[in-house]
Amino acid sequence: MEKFRRGLRCILFVAFFTVFLYYSSILQEYLRIQGQKNPNYYPYEGFLLIFPILVGIIIGGVSIKYKSKIRGPWKFDWIKFCTITIPTFLMAMLPLIYFNTPIRYLALGAIFQNKTFFLVNGILCGFSILNNFDKIKNCNE
Repeated sequence: MEKFRRGLRCILFVAFFTVFLYYSSILQEYLRIQGQKNPNYYPYEGFLLIFPILVGIIIGGVSIKYKSKIRGPWKFDWIKFCTITIPTFLMAMLPLIYFNTPIRYLALGAIFQNKTFFLVNGILCGFSILNNFDKIKNCNE
């Protein structure tokens, strides 16, 4: 019975994730069209930067669910946060930083031709946000 419930939870997670991706693609297309009608591209670009982080958080939520079953207090891994989360967040937000600061005068335009770099960094950032939390295993039990 436990295997059946676990399989059902996995199917429900995949269904939720698929619906999330579907409605996110509809929202992305809507924001792209609105950005073409108006000269304001910030909502579309903001969505392209925030969406991968949300996907990483959803994927990381699965690991948090399994970690919550372990007894013991929670701890936050600051080393992992400083070495993985902050750099991936900065690399995922590089287009926002680049076009809104004086750094835009540097010749870095070739980096922005491929959006896969920012997508992967955003997913890694979102996943590592939740992966920084861990449980301390109690030695007394």
